[in-house]
Amino acid sequence: MKIKNIFIITGSLSFLLMVFPVFLASAVPSIFEFFAIDGFGEGILENKEALAVFDTFILVMSFMGAAIILPIFAAVTIKDLEIQKKLSLIFGLMLLLVAMPDFIGIIVGIAHAPLEMMLINTLIILFLFYGWKKGKA
Repeated sequence: MKIKNIFIITGSLSFLLMVFPVFLASAVPSIFEFFAIDGFGEGILENKEALAVFDTFILVMSFMGAAIILPIFAAVTIKDLEIQKKLSLIFGLMLLLVAMPDFIGIIVGIAHAPLEMMLINTLIILFLFYGWKKGKA
């Protein structure tokens, strides 16, 4: 498979997992409340300071997601296959490290992302590792 296609697919899926939900939470108050309750319980809605911290957390997460995804899309413009393969490895490792708290959480039995999101994220990571090993120009 062409490595440029791998970057486009993984960048698009990563956008849907990392950035799109955060934008929705910023735009739709009920989604924001759902995320807050899901992460911290009903009590967070009664604490304005905690909601302000969570709002900042949501903002930071959106920019962090964009900072991860933009280089993936930018890698499409690179012509050298070996460099693209190395970037595919680096992006795969980076996303694995970002997902590691969820994997640890599921093993230890503490909070983690929904399993569906973890599965999609795992597929993204595996796709990038595939690009590193077998990507074509």
